[in-house]
Parts: sequence; C-alpha cells; structure tokens
Amino acid sequence: MKSFVGPASERLEVGESAKLVVGVHCGLRYAQVDGSVWQVVKSDRAYRGGGASPLIEGLATRELPDVVVFESASLQEEITLRPVPQPKNYVCF
Repeated sequence: MKSFVGPASERLEVGESAKLVVGVHCGLRYAQVDGSVWQVVKSDRAYRGGGASPLIEGLATRELPDVVVFESASLQEEITLRPVPQPKNYVCF
C-alpha cells in the first residue's frame, strides 16, 4: 500500500488503495491524488470544515481511471472524487 499526503509521488492504479491526508480547513471540496486535483462529486455530502483539525486522514481507492473513493472515520460516509483542472483562486485543499 502506498502512502502520501496531498500530491502523490506515485501513481495510484485502478484497484489500489493508499492512505490520504486531506486539508479540510474550508471544507472538503478538492483533494490531490497522483499530483492532480480531484473534486468531490456534488451529490456527496462532504466534510464542511471548521473542526478542531485542518486535516483528515483516510483511505483513497481508485475504482476507475477517473473515480477515486475516499473513506475516513471523520466522514459520515465515503465520498467520490473525479479529476478536474486546477481551480482558479482556490487555495484551501
């Protein structure tokens, strides 16, 4: 199992899982996987931020080339992430 914080230094292949620590100071909207930006699918209930810690730790699993599922004890349910271009003027992820 690969471990990384934020941008991954190695590619997460389909079916592989890795520890992922995500900054959630402003809520969980984006995460870095494979060194790219991924966005929470809008239908998922993402972490809203404002907690005691600006980071949450969990397990990211690449289910498809463009789908990563993130699970964490800090979340009520798993969330789905999809790759997106680098967002403009968004600094909190």
